[in-house]
Amino acid sequence: MPRPAPRPLLAILALLALLAAWPAQADTLRLAYPAQPKSLDPQAYPPDPAAFPIIMTCYRRLFDLKEGTSELDNAEAAAVTYRLSDDGLIYTFTLREGRTFTDGTPVDSKAALYTFDRLMGGQTGRTYFPYLRFIEILGPYTFRLYLTQPFPPFLASLTTPMASLISPGLQRQGAGFLDRATLGSGRFMVDEYKPGLISLKLRLDLPSVPRLNRVEFLYEPDGQARLAKIAAGEAHLAWDAPLPAASQGEAKTILAPSFETRFLAFNMTRPYLRMDGAREALAGLAKVALSSPDPAGRPTTVFPAGLAPRSALTEGFDPLSLTERATELLSQLGPSRIPLDLAFRPADGAARRDAETLAEALAKHNLPVRLVPLSGAHGQGLLEKADWDLLIDFRRPEFPSPEMWLGRFLDSRSSVAGNPARYSSPEADAIIAELNVAPPAERPVTLRRLATLATQDRPYVMLYQRLIPMAVDPRLQNLRPHPMWPEVWPIEATNLDPFKNAPKAPPPTVEIGPLIKGFDDPVAEPYE
Repeated sequence: MPRPAPRPLLAILALLALLAAWPAQADTLRLAYPAQPKSLDPQAYPPDPAAFPIIMTCYRRLFDLKEGTSELDNAEAAAVTYRLSDDGLIYTFTLREGRTFTDGTPVDSKAALYTFDRLMGGQTGRTYFPYLRFIEILGPYTFRLYLTQPFPPFLASLTTPMASLISPGLQRQGAGFLDRATLGSGRFMVDEYKPGLISLKLRLDLPSVPRLNRVEFLYEPDGQARLAKIAAGEAHLAWDAPLPAASQGEAKTILAPSFETRFLAFNMTRPYLRMDGAREALAGLAKVALSSPDPAGRPTTVFPAGLAPRSALTEGFDPLSLTERATELLSQLGPSRIPLDLAFRPADGAARRDAETLAEALAKHNLPVRLVPLSGAHGQGLLEKADWDLLIDFRRPEFPSPEMWLGRFLDSRSSVAGNPARYSSPEADAIIAELNVAPPAERPVTLRRLATLATQDRPYVMLYQRLIPMAVDPRLQNLRPHPMWPEVWPIEATNLDPFKNAPKAPPPTVEIGPLIKGFDDPVAEPYE
């Protein structure tokens, strides 16, 4: 019969066990999401947004974005520098030396060759990188990417999850390996994958490691259940959860801004809307009718907040002046002889409310409005034929760049979905053509000229940006999710120190960022 351990030894063993368990608890970030990813492969088609939080954490890309903006950042990215040829077709990249993937393979030009060869060999590359032609290796850490035509948003496209660098060691793995594992060069890697849970562990072979040791993604389809995990101390954040009830005092709501923006478009093929002053008058009345209590609550430029270059225009907002100016212009124009058809998507409850509010406001100025719900094949037909006068809808750019935003909205060669106003301006087309080949340093100036023209012509009114509700523990401070993909939380910057020996969390609050206003209605998928 074995002898029992001495009491001092038992105490020491218990203490060691406690110390071993404590960091895992204190340094593990837990995030509750509604749906588990179907595949963690960055180049899976179609891309799965549920996988983006994991992909953006476990992989590196050639460039990142600065927090809350569309400006490039390479502080932690794979590329150190890049050069663009005068014709806008050749990008030369130099990679940061000394980086490795989780399997020990170096992050070098061979890895870039493998990544982009694999990307362009699948539907994801053909869909999201249509102008990428081929790659040329110049040295161990230098390579070139060639385009078939100039495409200013190309660098922004390289910040997307789909452009994540993947280890060539994947060739030694079985089919479907990346569905449940990762082979990136980020600070974390998948450690466990099972129904309802994906766990990431910190790579200990990298310098300057963050404070977190583990990240656990918990998957729960019920929003109230996700919210309850915060109140029970089982999660730090609940993605797309309902507003916390007053009794659940251990959660607050962050309304995260995205690049998805609601706009009002004027059909530039309609005679009344082509008249001088008509769009200016309607734009002013729309801003007044649909403004939030805080006049700064809705964007009034042609750029959503965070997409604008530093030199972009800003417009003031004075409801009284706008109304007086609109009244003066309408008196000169005279009333519209027929009702204006205001189209909106009926599945979008906020769009319906905005349409009804705008129709009521215009009727007070002797402008009758007929509401036209866009549903089914009939609604799609109305859009394609531009059989409407005013349109309220949401859009977001395919890539996080102001060039993509303005190019889609103002280029006369763009599709109906990209240029719903049917805006056609030789001057705008010339500026866009110039923008395609302008050096990166000159693009903000060119964008300003395009923004000035759009502000003067007013084919659109940008109303506000969509906000995504996230319930979080109040001790998570000063962190904003990715504006292009708000489901992506800034994991590496998260600090759980306030959770150690912290007092009970304060009552719930709601944070709303500057220059944004949103609604909690579900928004239907874009129709393009």
